[in-house]
Amino acid sequence: MNLTSLDHCRSCDRSELVPILDLGSTPLANALLT
Repeated sequence: MNLTSLDHCRSCDRSELVPILDLGSTPLANALLT
């Protein structure tokens, strides 16, 4: 997964992140949701 994309979306609503994290389901993505 592109870390730059994650960093860019960190300020987005969690509802915005859900589809992004679902596409790149990773331990890192799960950690961001915690």
